[in-house]
Amino acid sequence: MTTPPSFAEIDVQGTDAASFLQSQLANDVRGMSPGQWHFGAYCQVDGRVQSLFLCACLAQDHFRLLLPADNMPEVEARLTKFRIRARCTISARNILLSQSPCQGSTTYQCAAFAWTARASDEPQPMSDALWTEQLALGVPWIFAGGRSQFLPAMLALERLQAFSLRKGCYPGQEILARTHYLGRNKRRLARLATGNLAPGMPVLDAQGNERAIVVCSDAHTTLAVVQESAQVGDSLSAVGKTVTIQSDFGDELDVSLNAGTLVQS
Repeated sequence: MTTPPSFAEIDVQGTDAASFLQSQLANDVRGMSPGQWHFGAYCQVDGRVQSLFLCACLAQDHFRLLLPADNMPEVEARLTKFRIRARCTISARNILLSQSPCQGSTTYQCAAFAWTARASDEPQPMSDALWTEQLALGVPWIFAGGRSQFLPAMLALERLQAFSLRKGCYPGQEILARTHYLGRNKRRLARLATGNLAPGMPVLDAQGNERAIVVCSDAHTTLAVVQESAQVGDSLSAVGKTVTIQSDFGDELDVSLNAGTLVQS
């Protein structure tokens, strides 16, 4: 990924919006209050993450998902497919993310960062500074190349509270619970000391064996899912570059990335 990504929003509004999203998304939608947002995930039936997003509650019957623009059409289509008799509407729009509130914008803020979103006719890349900040915070945003490859535990999504094991059934819930309680996850999220790697790209050891898969990247840093045997300091390679595992991310809750609030301008 050589340029910062663009983002989009999906609106779900109507009498059944909360119950519908509660049955589809991995996060606890019904536990949210108006004016709050938190991280969430949309999983396939095998538990692998199709999309990571910020899930915002604007009102008891109005929710908004902020997610990468290249994920938006697929997520919108899947939600529409399963809406069936739920009394709610689903719509999407491109947005521009910045740090400058303006008329008609919405600011997603928490202790670690603040994003101001406003409607845009075309997809607009976020700034280098905002994207670099996300990599530094270890937020594993999912893009086309890495879609539906990783379980939430591989992406350390517990630290973002992006899924719930207590709220009841949703796609992939059984797999997530089994992985969590039986400890069967053999991969973890790590930071690599190199940049400009494409999502889904394999990272190899000296023998040509795959040791990691790229999740997202900026010009200097990459987040990747590495195998259990990989250690901090290991030297690997990708597209002719030397790649060093710089640090790991644990599952401990990161309070700076939670308790998000919405500010309407």
